[in-house]
Amino acid sequence: MNLEDVLWDFDMIPSQLQQPDMSKEMYEIMIDNENRFYGGFNYMEYKEGFTYESRSRLIAWIREVGNQPSIEAQTIFMAVAILDRFFSIGDCIPKHWQLAAAASLFLASKYNDSKPIRVSILRNSMQEPFCKEDIYAMELMVLYRLDFEISIITSWEFASLFLDRLFQMLGRRDPILTKLTLYFLEICLENEISCEFFPSDIGGAALAVASWYRHHRLSKQQRTRFAKCCISIAIDEYDKTDVVECFRSIFALHNLIISRAATKSIVDRYGLNVYLRILPMPSLELCSTTREQLKHVTSTIRIVER
Repeated sequence: MNLEDVLWDFDMIPSQLQQPDMSKEMYEIMIDNENRFYGGFNYMEYKEGFTYESRSRLIAWIREVGNQPSIEAQTIFMAVAILDRFFSIGDCIPKHWQLAAAASLFLASKYNDSKPIRVSILRNSMQEPFCKEDIYAMELMVLYRLDFEISIITSWEFASLFLDRLFQMLGRRDPILTKLTLYFLEICLENEISCEFFPSDIGGAALAVASWYRHHRLSKQQRTRFAKCCISIAIDEYDKTDVVECFRSIFALHNLIISRAATKSIVDRYGLNVYLRILPMPSLELCSTTREQLKHVTSTIRIVER
C-alpha cells in the first residue's frame, strides 16, 4: 500500500471533531509558544560540523540516561527542545556537545520532575572526564544563551492535548493508544522529522499514526477515516498539509525501523501488549516497496521543506 494514494478529504470530518472551546485558549497559547521558539526554519541546515548524526547521538544519550523511573516522559522532550534551542542560537566546541546535552537534561529534570536526576549520574554517563562543576557551568551557559526561557513547548504537550480531546469525545481513555502515540513521538526525536516539522504537526501526526495501528482490525477505509479524525483534532481549517506529510513520514520511518531491528526491545520498553499483533498487517502492506524506494526512507527522511 502506498500512503500517497490515500485521499485526505477533510470536508468529510464531522463538525463535532473541531477544537472544543474549553481547550482552544490553551491551544492558542501553545501555538504562540511554538512560533516564538521554533521560528519556522530548520536550524540544522545552517550548521557546520554539527550534523544530524551528531544530534542523533546526543539525543540517544539523553534518552538512555533519562530512562529512569523518576524521570517523566515530558522531561526527555523538554531536554531535546532545550538542546535544539541552544544550538539554534549558537555553537560550542565538539568536546562540549555531550556536556550541553547533560546540562539540557539536568535543566529539564529540575523543571519537570519531583526528584530531579542526580548530577553524579550525568557525570558518570559521559565519555569525557567532566566534573560536577563543569555541568553546573554549562547549565549557566545554556540558561544565559536561552535568556532563561526554558519553558519550550514540545510535541509531547501537543499530543497530550490532542489525546485529551479525543478521549473526551470518545467518553473513555485508551492506554494502548496513549503508549503508541508516545512511541511514535519518541522515534521522531532522533530523526530529521523533529527538525523539519513543528511540534504541533508531529503531535497530531503521531496520534494519527498511532490510531491507524491501534485500529488495525478495521478496514483500510475505516482506519484512514479514524486517522483523519485524529488529524482534524490537531489542526485548524487553514493548515492540513504539514500534518498529513508528517503522518506519512512517521509511518515510513516506523516501517523502516521494524524492518531493521527486533521488535522485542520496543515491546519491553513501552509495554505494548498488542504490539506484536498489530505489527504484521501494516508492515506487510509496504513489503512490495522496492529497495530503491526504501533508500528514500532512511534515518534522514526529508519529506517537506518547512
